[in-house]
Amino acid sequence: MKCLIIQPIHPAGEKLLEEAGIEVVHASAHDMETVAREIVDMDAAITRNAGLNPAAMQGAEKLQVIGNHGIGVDPVDVDYATSIGLPVAFTSYGNVQLVAELVIAHMMAISKGVREADSAVCEGRFDYRYTRDLRELNETTLLIVGFDRIGRRTAEIASAAFGMRVLVHSPSVPAADIEAAGFVPAPDINIALGEADFVSLHQVLNDRTRGSFDAGRLAAMKKGAVLINTARGALVDTEALIAAVNSGHLRGAAMDVFDTEPLPADHPYTACEGVLLSHHIGGATKEAMCRTALQVAGAVVDVLNGRRPEYLVNPTVWDECRTGRDPSFCPFVSPTLKVPEMIKSNLLKALWREGKPGFGTWITLCPHPRVVKILASAGFDFVIIEMEHTDFSFETVGRLAMLARECGLTPIVRPVGTMKPHGLTRPLDAGAQGLLLLSIDTAEQLDAIITATKYYPRGNRPMNLKGPHTDYAVAPANEIISHLNAETLSIAMAETRKSIDNLDEILKVDGLDCIMIGFDDFSQDLGVPGDMQAPVLLEAYEEVFAKCREVGVEFELSAQNPDMAAKWFEKDARWIPYQNDAAMVINAARALRKVGGRA
Repeated sequence: MKCLIIQPIHPAGEKLLEEAGIEVVHASAHDMETVAREIVDMDAAITRNAGLNPAAMQGAEKLQVIGNHGIGVDPVDVDYATSIGLPVAFTSYGNVQLVAELVIAHMMAISKGVREADSAVCEGRFDYRYTRDLRELNETTLLIVGFDRIGRRTAEIASAAFGMRVLVHSPSVPAADIEAAGFVPAPDINIALGEADFVSLHQVLNDRTRGSFDAGRLAAMKKGAVLINTARGALVDTEALIAAVNSGHLRGAAMDVFDTEPLPADHPYTACEGVLLSHHIGGATKEAMCRTALQVAGAVVDVLNGRRPEYLVNPTVWDECRTGRDPSFCPFVSPTLKVPEMIKSNLLKALWREGKPGFGTWITLCPHPRVVKILASAGFDFVIIEMEHTDFSFETVGRLAMLARECGLTPIVRPVGTMKPHGLTRPLDAGAQGLLLLSIDTAEQLDAIITATKYYPRGNRPMNLKGPHTDYAVAPANEIISHLNAETLSIAMAETRKSIDNLDEILKVDGLDCIMIGFDDFSQDLGVPGDMQAPVLLEAYEEVFAKCREVGVEFELSAQNPDMAAKWFEKDARWIPYQNDAAMVINAARALRKVGGRA
């Protein structure tokens, strides 16, 4: 596989690509005519402010991903990329700190007259300090327009370091979120502009925001205020800004970004002493360049290995195939799986239908693809991906689930216990083939959850048949729905005496596949915490086994060692989760210590 680097990135990013087996190819120039010729054979491309246009994309039939080095993606024709199913990844945090610091630097440079002071010293004008109105930032008001990561970080620094009052105008962010961050929502931008001593722009560039800081909006700013733009040059009307500065209405302005980059030497900004200029240096420190390069290269590696990257400009294309490809092939899930194979029967359920037990384990410590592959090669049948007691994100769960399916394992997820029923569909949408439902005490509780996680007619799960594990093109939608309803496991965890008392009714709930006894919480509820041989606990086990056998529902107990697993299999348990990844690592380490005589 090959990746075209259209503009230079930090060597750390290139090294990451090469270590992943991806050949790095540098474009000989970054104009689109040259790029269109050199991108033909590429599987991926990384670009900066050169972007990528439709002509270049059209000629690159093998292209599977565009990596955008930075937050702003307007130089890339995202609409065209979306129309051909091409994902565009971007870097959301690589330059956050640096750009926020640059905003503060510009604010200080203008309020302290740093540039003018330097000129005065060089020219021998030592009375300069007595003739200028220099200002402090403390107790002034800053308006943040666009509360993205950079806007948020700028607000944090201004408030904490300088005691500035921070207003935030960002229509897409709820006022409650702005208040929770410690700042003041400013829904009416014109009112806010009249209060602010400094205005910092952090908006994306689109048809709505282009030229939005025009003569009218600049006139609405407080007299003597300062405008700082580190977002996109085209947000500001050039002529209107120069007029506002030259007239004295604005104390000054700072521009790190321009509509045309690099800025022409004869551009009107260069003749305006009140506008402080910098050449798009907001992401140009060594540290930021390294972070951004690693992030964009990591996204490329993810896509080329069938994993969804964390940040996509056009996430809807992830579940779709590139126009012109074999419609049964979806390159954004795995280079080896065909879509029809991806909705095949749940492998654990298939074992049960054959009268065979399933053996698996928990992933609680190491959410790494290699762990899944090791477990598959060891002969496990399923994995339980733990969310309740870990910080695994849905993106992590999705990657593990899809890889498990590819490796022949059934992925089951134990969601966070506080999730509402409809929130439980997210692991299923991400590729899980079963849910381990915590603390099921009543039939009503279980029925509500199964209703939320099954499609029509059994439930009311929202339609999502274009996830990474299925596609409308495979079969009629009603057949897919029926198949997924039948093959999605619903496993209820009995963890209290109340759940056992209500077991008869729980077992009648349509859609229940298995009862699992949660030993730790169950033994604690019975008053015998940790005692696996307590008579009251063993009696409860036997009661659950007998009732499950009677109605044909599977039952399960976790095993901490092979002898315990054998015992449960003798009891007709059809699936046994054995320890977890952390316990297996610990046991292996202990075994090695014994070999070394250090037991």
